[in-house]
Amino acid sequence: QLEVDTDIADVDPTTGEMRSWKPDPSAKEAKPPRTPLLDVQASSAEESNVFSKAPPAFTVSLRSWKPGTVAGSLAWKLLDNDGQMLTQGQRDFAVESASAFSLPMDAPKYGLYRLETTLTLADAKPAHSTLPFARIPPAHELTDAEKDASPYGLNVHGGRRRMVSVFRKAGIIWFRDYAFNFEWLKRAKGADRSYSGWPGYPKLLAEYEAAGVRLLACMKDSIKKPTAGGPDQTWTRDMVDIINAFPQIRRWELDNEYDYNRENAREEIPLGWKNYRAYHRKFGEIVRLVGGEGVMTVEQGRAGIFPERVAECVQSDDFGPIDVVNSHHYTGVDAPEANVMNNNPSADDSDEPRLFFDQLREAKKAGRLDGKPRQSWLTEFGWDTLAGKVVTPYQQAAYLARGFMLLMASGTDKGFWFFDLDAAQPKQFFDGCGLVTAEQHPKLSYCAFAGLTWVLPKPEFVGTLDAGEGTWGCLFRNEGKLVASLWCIQNDDGPTVTFDSGTLHDFLTNRLDGKTVALRLAPVYAVGVSESDRWFKQTAYSLETPYLVLATAGDTITATLQARNNRQRPIRASAALRVPERWTAASGEKAISVGVGESASVPFSFRIAPDEPQGEKTVRLAIMEDGAVLKVIPLRVLVRSPLSLDVPGLRGAPGETEVKVRVGNRSKTPLDGTLRLRLPASWKTPTPEQPVTQLKPKEKREVACRLTWGEAWRENESAFAEFVSADGRSIRKPLIPNRLTIHKAGTLVMDGDLSDWPAKNRLPLWVLGSTAGEPRAALFAAWADEGLYVAADVSDSKASVPDPRSFWVGDCLEVFIDTRDDKRARSFEPGDHQFWLCPQVERQGVYVGQWKRKAEIPATKYDIPGIKAASRAKQGGYVMECLIPADLLNDFNPKPGSRIGLNLNLTVKGIQLDREVYWPSPKSEGAPDRPETWGSVGLAD
Repeated sequence: QLEVDTDIADVDPTTGEMRSWKPDPSAKEAKPPRTPLLDVQASSAEESNVFSKAPPAFTVSLRSWKPGTVAGSLAWKLLDNDGQMLTQGQRDFAVESASAFSLPMDAPKYGLYRLETTLTLADAKPAHSTLPFARIPPAHELTDAEKDASPYGLNVHGGRRRMVSVFRKAGIIWFRDYAFNFEWLKRAKGADRSYSGWPGYPKLLAEYEAAGVRLLACMKDSIKKPTAGGPDQTWTRDMVDIINAFPQIRRWELDNEYDYNRENAREEIPLGWKNYRAYHRKFGEIVRLVGGEGVMTVEQGRAGIFPERVAECVQSDDFGPIDVVNSHHYTGVDAPEANVMNNNPSADDSDEPRLFFDQLREAKKAGRLDGKPRQSWLTEFGWDTLAGKVVTPYQQAAYLARGFMLLMASGTDKGFWFFDLDAAQPKQFFDGCGLVTAEQHPKLSYCAFAGLTWVLPKPEFVGTLDAGEGTWGCLFRNEGKLVASLWCIQNDDGPTVTFDSGTLHDFLTNRLDGKTVALRLAPVYAVGVSESDRWFKQTAYSLETPYLVLATAGDTITATLQARNNRQRPIRASAALRVPERWTAASGEKAISVGVGESASVPFSFRIAPDEPQGEKTVRLAIMEDGAVLKVIPLRVLVRSPLSLDVPGLRGAPGETEVKVRVGNRSKTPLDGTLRLRLPASWKTPTPEQPVTQLKPKEKREVACRLTWGEAWRENESAFAEFVSADGRSIRKPLIPNRLTIHKAGTLVMDGDLSDWPAKNRLPLWVLGSTAGEPRAALFAAWADEGLYVAADVSDSKASVPDPRSFWVGDCLEVFIDTRDDKRARSFEPGDHQFWLCPQVERQGVYVGQWKRKAEIPATKYDIPGIKAASRAKQGGYVMECLIPADLLNDFNPKPGSRIGLNLNLTVKGIQLDREVYWPSPKSEGAPDRPETWGSVGLAD
């Protein structure tokens, strides 16, 4: 017989900490260990508390280290995702050492729930806990062919927490795994070529095989820079060994966002991406030879959607052995149907707005220009609920379902949601994109994904739907039934619609009563729609041409309607344009006649008013059948300046230089014009005017301009390049000098009032560049022994700072300082600094941080304490001022006549358009990574 006597006299009964405990003197983080004297835990038999086939139920386990019998009670509440209490109860207990009891949950609907418990003991404070759980519909069983065709994918990382079975339970079939990093694979190979080193590839593959899912192995870091000389023998042998070692892997992706790296793009662009194509050709040939028949080769995941670049690769023949073209796109906080810009752009991304949906369609077409039935995948997209560009959990769930349906409508074959898990400490965009939390609890987006895959396990896209202004929708054929889905693009207060047929379900697939429903942000599904229903009839009509067009005042635009007869009888219809006031439709109502199984293309032209101001308008194409409007297709028209002008900043020391100015024609007709240089009196040019003739639509022409420039100009002088068309339209951009003088600070108080800043401390307005229109901002700088003063007066700004740690997604002033003014081509060194300042107008403060680039500082500094700074909201914008203290500036020894390197980059979240205001170099030209491109500032009294 073994008797144990436990002495707990030295234990704090509340926390379980030993009162006499002392830390190990060598411990870095000395915290006393906790072992509660009474431990209560609720758990379930289902991983991550996801209930599908089994009803929700928990086991409450109690373990006591206290002497004798402990009595208490456990009160619990069941709440739905809206916080509504569904039921509650209480259970009294008495435990001597260990006990357990079952707690079944009556969760009547599919969705996300919270189990809240309160433990009450006589000698302790009540202890509260919350446990999220999900109830979802059971996933469909699919054949191998149906799994291969499934459009539903997820990005995961098999090198950490793996939850394959949890995601498979939600109907997710495809897993894109970053653990198959090319360098990691080589390290894991071993002498026996088993690749059993970390992260343990044989075991990882066994988990995927057991779950019956499909794996896309992403070999990040496979492509080397052009300077490496292309795929050599060593690279080829490594790739052959990898493909040969894993015959069970049937889909390989070459790399991940190789083009996101600015240096890679800078080397590839002059070569026409020849190195990029060479690696893909060799990769495809190896997989064909070693992998055998049926193994798919997937292009590396581009950091954006680039139809033109895809077309060049496909038409070069280097993509002959590539089966899938591959893109990434993030809409930030935008709804997927409304988005026009990638919010995680690569170094070579276009700044021209293009509808997400249009880009996807163009990428699909570009991938098949060589006649091969190449697939197009979007292997990264998602929305974040925690950091950076933040949406609500409800928006994330709604956008997930809508995003996948939009992909299918565009012809994209597969989509892969990013990401599986949230970060434990969310700091930046992507950290809250997970379907489950860092604690492995399901989110509402997980439930929405399960709902989508349940209602559309085998979707075949039929066509788009229209339920009125601000709505979107799709119709699918699934297992012989028509399934319609409708939603509001931007809000929850949509129109009420009626379905003449089918059963209605919400986005979590809960059955809705009746045939009428008010549309919301999240989709509603109608299962079993009849072909006689108007929703099916609408699918015959779509636009062949883009749904967003860029135009200029006076342009004539042609939109082409496609009518596809998927009915059992001929189509007899008509269509007409509805244009904005003062715009002109070229023709009236047009008749449409299409035989069964046939299609027709019907062009509609309209002219924009010659004096139309810049901005966005909507043209509507109304289709009528049987005397009534059946469908209205909106066409977004963004009216811009007909001219474009790219003027590089002045580089190097003052003196004679050549500037290559690019003039562009955005209009639909050829242009003649004149390029003029407007310079200070002390600057000179031999060609103050140069003619530009027959500038074609969409053409950008380079014009070389020689000039001699200096650091001095009068107060009312400026330097500009101006392009004037023959019909009098004009555009001008500054010739930004990279040298300025900043004066010593007087008495400046950091209080958010800039009236104490003298005019000599304001940068001349004309030297500020802007990526979208006028700068609509003033920047100030002054030096002092105590540091560098900076200020900004910003108009047309939301003063939006979603997360100051992820400063690049909100309003922010970045200040790059080189205390040595060293213009060698190099990366960051001690003496180089990158500070960021985010306005916090609600508290009239400024969030200041210093970013680590290389070895210039040990680590990034967040929310630096003790900074003198202030911000203040104003009508339509804000003001901000800050002293960057000298003790943060390495080698800062200011005195009159000395020089420092300086670059200012102001990110503005505008009311209409976002923009970057800068001096002298924009971030798109590599300013954050290239101190030699920063301006040179002379210090004066």
